[in-house]
Amino acid sequence: FLFLLIFFTCLNLFAFFNIASFFKFKSFLGDSGSTMIGFILGCLLIYYSQGKNMYIYPYQVIWIAPLPFFDFARVIISRLYYKTNPFKPKKDHIHHIILNNKNSSKKTLLILLILNFLLIVIGLSFSYFLPSYSILTFVFFFLCYLLIVNFKIAKLYEN
Repeated sequence: FLFLLIFFTCLNLFAFFNIASFFKFKSFLGDSGSTMIGFILGCLLIYYSQGKNMYIYPYQVIWIAPLPFFDFARVIISRLYYKTNPFKPKKDHIHHIILNNKNSSKKTLLILLILNFLLIVIGLSFSYFLPSYSILTFVFFFLCYLLIVNFKIAKLYEN
């Protein structure tokens, strides 16, 4: 019960700060706030997927936030491949790519929320109905993400 309470509290905080931009008032979570929420969720997921406190299976943890992981891994792999500093800020994240297609920040947020939600539903469905294919499905979607986003980046640099 405590896990669900803390998890949904963090999820609601995250949703409040992201969805607040659709309304008139402004809010800013910042790097420290998003790092804190990520740290709390990470600790909870590790704690509740191990040992006697196991409420979720470890292979389900990867489906909690697939899109941020996909983007993080793609950016790191790409920067290491091109021998650039992986810690130097650049505009090669997925939200910058979507914004470069003349989309508003609200539309970009909506696209990312819907895409992440769909990935979560598909992934958790696989982990529930076909658990032996859950990680394989995760790798498949990650490879598809790599191909699509890298193709889009290459197309942007052509123009």
